[in-house]
Amino acid sequence: MLQGFLYKIIEENGNGGDWEFSFTIGWIENSKILQAHFPEKPIVPGACLLEIARELFEKHFSQKFLVQEVKSIKYLKLIEPTKASVVTFQFIVKEFTENRYKVQIEVLDLKNVFTKLILFFTPITDE
Repeated sequence: MLQGFLYKIIEENGNGGDWEFSFTIGWIENSKILQAHFPEKPIVPGACLLEIARELFEKHFSQKFLVQEVKSIKYLKLIEPTKASVVTFQFIVKEFTENRYKVQIEVLDLKNVFTKLILFFTPITDE
């Protein structure tokens, strides 16, 4: 779990109910991940953005999920925490069928769209 280690949640906005929602997060400057990637010029690793998206999706639905499929990831711009200390993850659930969510996610701030993702999430059950 990266919350509390790499980022903190500043705000959750659920104006669109379960199907459209967003989280605004702030980076934890002294995170070991940011110190290691890279010491002179920290950049948020792309793999961490995928994990953060999963964690935030789980938080919104109060349920554990598996990223079943990555349909697409477009890294449009590097996230440098010194320049973009706060970013928003916007979620739009495009489809829901048989316990599978197709979700469009954008990571952005007021000036830039950093990353666009389309992910398929499946709930994890205790069977």
